[in-house]
Amino acid sequence: MGGSSSLNQKSQGAGYHVSGFLSEKVGRLKITKEQWEGYLAGLDDGARERAEAGTVFHCDAAHGKQEDGHLDANVCMFIGKAHASDIHPTGYWCGNDVYTQLNHAITVFEILHPGCKGLFLFDNSTGHSKMAEDALLAQNMNSGPGGKHVSKQRGTMWTGSDGIEHQQSFVFAAGDRLLFDAKNVRAPPLDGTFPVGLKVEVKRPGERKLRKGATVMSSKDGKYTVSIYVDGRAEDEVLEDLDASAIVVPAETYKAGPIDARLVGQSKGITQILLERGVIEPKSKLKAACGAKEKKARKDAKAEEGIGQHESAEVPKHAGWSGYTPCCLEFLLSEQPDFQAQQNAIQELILSRGHYCIFLPKYHPELNFIERYWSRVKWYARQKCDQTKAGLRTATDEALSEKACDLALIRRYSRTAWRWVDAYRRGLDGVLACWAVRKSKCHRFVTDAVDREVDRMAEEQKEGEAARAATEHVEPPPLVVRGVADMAAVGALGDDDDD
Repeated sequence: MGGSSSLNQKSQGAGYHVSGFLSEKVGRLKITKEQWEGYLAGLDDGARERAEAGTVFHCDAAHGKQEDGHLDANVCMFIGKAHASDIHPTGYWCGNDVYTQLNHAITVFEILHPGCKGLFLFDNSTGHSKMAEDALLAQNMNSGPGGKHVSKQRGTMWTGSDGIEHQQSFVFAAGDRLLFDAKNVRAPPLDGTFPVGLKVEVKRPGERKLRKGATVMSSKDGKYTVSIYVDGRAEDEVLEDLDASAIVVPAETYKAGPIDARLVGQSKGITQILLERGVIEPKSKLKAACGAKEKKARKDAKAEEGIGQHESAEVPKHAGWSGYTPCCLEFLLSEQPDFQAQQNAIQELILSRGHYCIFLPKYHPELNFIERYWSRVKWYARQKCDQTKAGLRTATDEALSEKACDLALIRRYSRTAWRWVDAYRRGLDGVLACWAVRKSKCHRFVTDAVDREVDRMAEEQKEGEAARAATEHVEPPPLVVRGVADMAAVGALGDDDDD
């Protein structure tokens, strides 16, 4: 097809990743060396040290040893295991990288616009939804006390039925009370080591079953030697060079009452948290969590009932409420106000820095004008790349420059996105919204004349659909064919868009 790009076969070749921020006022977020040094000069020692620490990420060797990489909020890096570094152990871009880059990008924004508040827009992608390590997430908690890992969740405040706020920790402290009889609780040593003489259970190499009756004999450099009592044998079996992952403490039952010393510092678990809040009774029969089999059964049942045209085939993890009864303890805790109010790491960072954040609806890239910018950058890089790694980087750097996409073009992309927002605000969708955006030439909204024309076309479309429905023994064309036909009828497939 004339003017289109060729589709090359996918392979395990080199990849070059670019992550950046775009402003309709200044374009790419970047500063000069003088601006950066002037910013540092106005900070105290502690703030200056934190600001300089944030530049290490942008000047990492994986980005080409750019000494002035911190002057640009963009991050460019080759991806893959061959390009792993101390800052990128896997060699790939992940949620932690987005967080680190954003923290420095906010600093660059504040240098460019002192005293202003920024509104940061993000696509609703999984890479932008990472939660902080200490976020309030019920899915990261065991139902009972103890467990292999101690809860990292931050302390929280909850409001009782009397309107009084209560502070709550997710780990046991000396003086706490266990509010139910906890069975099969494993409380491993908090420092992760197993002292000599401790009774444990172990896994033999190559086995999955735990062997009981084992005792730690010695330890060295993180390796353990244990002895296992075997019925009918004069001597115990000795296992050497075992990793800590192959050793667990025996499961025990802890009665309700003053906390046992072995549980101090251990995770409380969902049941204890809900009991402290008075949400459930000690003898509650609710299961811990909804399993994968239950979710699959609900998904299959939904498929049998039939899935609507605009309805997803997926089902939530939890069955939810059945009358006044929750499906499980995990769901009940996740419905608590403090857990519902939990924001992702990006939102928490931006709000803590005094700015605003919006996550755009899923599957609507037309609302984010940076998508048009990336499309332009990739198109330009394809034209200039000589199919080598060095050429790819050179072509991409040139594509990111004002030579390929200047501020005027970036602002046109922004105006187009604003017209999409206004079209949706007026209640338009699909083909009619696309037509209205293309025909409107105002900077940030759809004109009234175009809006009236859209209303007329919508009425004609309804009349046509009614006429087709009244026709007997005629099957409607497939949805995709109807969509293309409607777009062609209103001129939405034309190439006369100035933008």
